[in-house]
Amino acid sequence: MSAAFFETLLVPDKERPREEPEVAANIGIQLQHMGMAHWSVSVIRRLRDAIGRLHPKNVLEFGGGIGYRSAWLMDLFENPEHQPESYTIVEEGSRFGIIIKRLLDRYDALNWAKVVVGDPLIMLGEVKAWIAAGKPDDNPPLPTPSDCIIVDTSPEKQLSLLDSALPLLTEEGVLFTFEPPVPVGELEETDPSVIDFNAWITWVKNVQQTHHLAFTPLHEGTLVTLMPRT
Repeated sequence: MSAAFFETLLVPDKERPREEPEVAANIGIQLQHMGMAHWSVSVIRRLRDAIGRLHPKNVLEFGGGIGYRSAWLMDLFENPEHQPESYTIVEEGSRFGIIIKRLLDRYDALNWAKVVVGDPLIMLGEVKAWIAAGKPDDNPPLPTPSDCIIVDTSPEKQLSLLDSALPLLTEEGVLFTFEPPVPVGELEETDPSVIDFNAWITWVKNVQQTHHLAFTPLHEGTLVTLMPRT
């Protein structure tokens, strides 16, 4: 069932526009001036199309940056048919958090969307402790469980963040992340990029025991999708 599900979920939605939403395009110009890397338009567009099919209730995004990907999603969520019950963006940088809050305010979404500033691994550790303590009447540090999670972070932090975020998925939830860049050139085994990518390969082999995976190669990146085996 998962293979057919992924085939339906991850194909382009030809009914949606290919060009950047206006707000996202403006943020993209800022990113260029700041020299900041981000997921490519092709990857984000396919993510947007997939989430448009999922109709998730709770969306949790790690690594908001200055809101480029979030602007694409807010453009989708502006349609009431696609608006989730909650959309939480976790961002480590306090200045970036302020920028994202302004983005959410621009879409008049602060009653159902929010940005949380802090270290995502620390927050996920707090969520784990909250679950272990069994506090159903208290508000969790982050929405849990979530039926849609996006993980965007540096390669050296990616696996730790994925391992901590996957338990927050619902049984039919979907997590989206990216494949780390393949090391190029004649590099030593001790090179950080080689170490990170080898660790990624090992992690993928192990996580397939508990989750279905799909790899979607796109221009300037590969979207990776996971869902629990049930």
